[in-house]
Amino acid sequence: MRNIIVNILLIITVTGLIGAEDGIRCKYCGCELVPLDQEKTGIEFDEGNICTYPKCQAAYIDGVWYTKEDWNSVVEKALKGKAKIIENEIEKQVKINQEIRRENRIRELIQKYNWTRKRTERIIEGFIYIGDTKEIVREAWGVPKSISRTITGYGTYEQWVYGLGYYVYFENGKVTGIQD
Repeated sequence: MRNIIVNILLIITVTGLIGAEDGIRCKYCGCELVPLDQEKTGIEFDEGNICTYPKCQAAYIDGVWYTKEDWNSVVEKALKGKAKIIENEIEKQVKINQEIRRENRIRELIQKYNWTRKRTERIIEGFIYIGDTKEIVREAWGVPKSISRTITGYGTYEQWVYGLGYYVYFENGKVTGIQD
């Protein structure tokens, strides 16, 4: 009976099912396994070990054996999944930040010029109309590249040049024409 138990323990140890005194052994090559770092793998597990022999690198994770190829595939999928999650979180945060900046800009313009919210939103979107003031155009389109001014007995006429064929024409401070 004692010989049978010794033989069973010998078989179990050789096949890698239990470890020697220095730790669990690889079932493929017999080398010692070392603990896996969850942060580096990107995979969550209760217990994980990997073979120290570079050509083998089998992994024993939560009671399941993985060959090097299987293990690399598992890690790659996990990292891609985490990268996608991180990418989605970044996109969400960018949208939130853009919306915060937009809301702050709307509040700032309403306070500065006493415009309605609807008017301010259209200005932020870059829309200008005949009859708008220079302030509205400057807030909607920014500072022009150049300004041509003509002063006559009938009033002041201006042409604001924005480049790429975009022009805004003013008569006495009000938009009279938009060219694009």
